[in-house]
Amino acid sequence: MTAIRLLILSFLVPDEFSLTLGSLVLSGYRIALIALTPYVVWLMFKRAHQVDWNRCDVMACIVFLWPTLAFSLNTGLAAAIESGGVLALEMAIPYFLVRLKVNSYDDRKKLAASLFMMVTILFLLGLPEAITGRHFTHEIAAKLTGQNYLGIADKRYGIWRAIGPTDHAILFGTLCASFMVIAITMAQRQKKYWAAVFFAGGGAVISASSAPILAILVQLGMLTWALVLRRYSNKWWILLGLFLISYVFIDILSNRDPVRVMFSYLLINPATGYARYYMWINGIEVLAQSTWGMVFGYGYDINIFDVIDDFYTRNLMQNTIDSYWLVLMLRYGATMVALFSIFLLFVLRRSLKHTRRLSERKDRRLMQAWFISAFAMTLIASTVHFWGQMACVYVMVLAACVGRNPSRRKRSNPNTLTQHNVNRRISSDTAL
Repeated sequence: MTAIRLLILSFLVPDEFSLTLGSLVLSGYRIALIALTPYVVWLMFKRAHQVDWNRCDVMACIVFLWPTLAFSLNTGLAAAIESGGVLALEMAIPYFLVRLKVNSYDDRKKLAASLFMMVTILFLLGLPEAITGRHFTHEIAAKLTGQNYLGIADKRYGIWRAIGPTDHAILFGTLCASFMVIAITMAQRQKKYWAAVFFAGGGAVISASSAPILAILVQLGMLTWALVLRRYSNKWWILLGLFLISYVFIDILSNRDPVRVMFSYLLINPATGYARYYMWINGIEVLAQSTWGMVFGYGYDINIFDVIDDFYTRNLMQNTIDSYWLVLMLRYGATMVALFSIFLLFVLRRSLKHTRRLSERKDRRLMQAWFISAFAMTLIASTVHFWGQMACVYVMVLAACVGRNPSRRKRSNPNTLTQHNVNRRISSDTAL
C-alpha cells in the first residue's frame, strides 16, 4: 500500500515543479508513474497466479491502448508514442497498481484512508484561497522554482474558487466530492472518519462548482436508495427503470428536452448546464462529419474549437470542452467511448456481484460505497473533463471495484491428500 500512498501524494505536487523534456511535460505524478512502472510490471509477474484476471482487465488493456492506435493513424507514430503513451501510462499504471494491491475489505479501507488524506490536504490548502482569493500553493511553488504564476482568482456566489495544487477549481471540487459516500460509510463504523465527510463536502463548497455539488447529491441519493431497498437485490434495476419512466414522462409533458429540464433544476447555475448541453450537440455534429472521425477521432490534427458552432464559446465556455467523454470521443473517436462503456459495464456489474456475494455486512456496505462513487464519477464525467491526476484517480476507483471474486475457490493440489483420503488409504491397506 506504500506505493499507492506515494502515488496519491504525487497528485498534490503543483505543476510548477514539472520537468520539460522537449515537448513532453513531466509533472510530479507522471514522474511517480514512470518510477512505479517497473514495480507494477514485477507485481504482475509475481502475482499473476494469485490475481483473479477477468474480462474487466482485458477491456481495460484495450481501452488503454486504443488512443495510441488512434494517434498513430491521425498524427503519426511520434505523437502516438508521446501523447498516446502518456495517456496509456496515466491509465494503466494506476489501474493495475490498485488491481494488484487492493482485493479485500482491509485493502479497500486502506485505499480509502489514503484518498481521505489527499482530500484533507486539498481542503486545508484550498480554504485560505477561498477566503483571500489568492492561490497560495501555486504562488509559493512558482517562487521556489523561479517561475511566474499567472493564474487569476475567480469569484462565484461570493466565494473565491479554491484550486489548491490542482489546475482548476472544478478538478479540486470533484477530487474532494467523489469520496463522500465512502467517507460516510466508514464513518458509520469509526467516528474519526466524519472529519473526512466534512472535508469532502467542504472541498466541494469552496470550489464553487456545480459538478462537485451534483456529485455529492447523486451519491447521497444513491446511498439513501440503497438503505431503503437494502433487502432487494435488484434495487439498482428498479432505480434505472424509474429514471427511464421519468425521462419519458418529462419528454411528454414538457416543451423542452428532458436533459435541459434536469439542467434547470439540478445545477446551481442552469446557464452552464445549457452551455454543456449545446456543447454535446455541436460536438456530436462535428464527429459525424466523417466516418474516419467517428471511428478514430481527430487527434490533434484539427482545432475542435474552429469547427464547433460558437454558441457556447460566447456563453461561459470559451475554448474548453467540459466533458471527459466528449473529449475522448472527439480525440479518439466514438470507438473509444464505446470500448470504455463496455469496460464500465463490466466493472459495475462485477462490483454489484461482489456486493451480493460478500458474507460480512461491513464488506458489502463498503463495496457498495465504492460502486456508488464509481457511478457518480462516471456520471459527472459527462459535464467535467478529467485530466491530469483526476483521470488517474478515476481509474483507481474503477480498479477498486473489480477486486478478487469472493466466490472464487482455490484449486486443490491433486498431489495433496485430504484427511478423509488418508483414512480411506489406511483402511484399504489394513483390509488388504
